[in-house]
Amino acid sequence: MRVTRISTLFDEGTGRAQTVCRTVAQQPGWVTRAALTLFLFIIALPIILLFFIALLAAVVLFSVLALAHGAWRKVAGRFGRGSGRSSNVRVLDRGEGHGRRGQSNVFR
Repeated sequence: MRVTRISTLFDEGTGRAQTVCRTVAQQPGWVTRAALTLFLFIIALPIILLFFIALLAAVVLFSVLALAHGAWRKVAGRFGRGSGRSSNVRVLDRGEGHGRRGQSNVFR
C-alpha cells in the first residue's frame, strides 16, 4: 500500500498544472489555445475545486466524529460502563477452595 502525504499531492498537482499550462502555451494556433484554456476553466478547474471541497469536508467530518466518540466514551465511563471491558464476558475462577464443599465455581 502506498502512503501519500497531502503535501506530495499538492506538489504533484502543481507539476501537472505547469505541464498543462506549458502544453497550452506551446500550441501553434490561437483556436487550439483558446479551446484548451476554456477546457481548463470549464471542466478541469471545477473538478479540482470539488476535490478540495470534498477533502476539506472529510477532514472536518472525521474530526468531529472522533471528538464526539471520545466525549461519548468519557461520559459513558462516568456512568458505570467500567474500564471499557466488555460486559458479556464470563470469567471462570478455576482456583481450588473457592466453591462450596470443595468444588470449584466452574459449573454454577
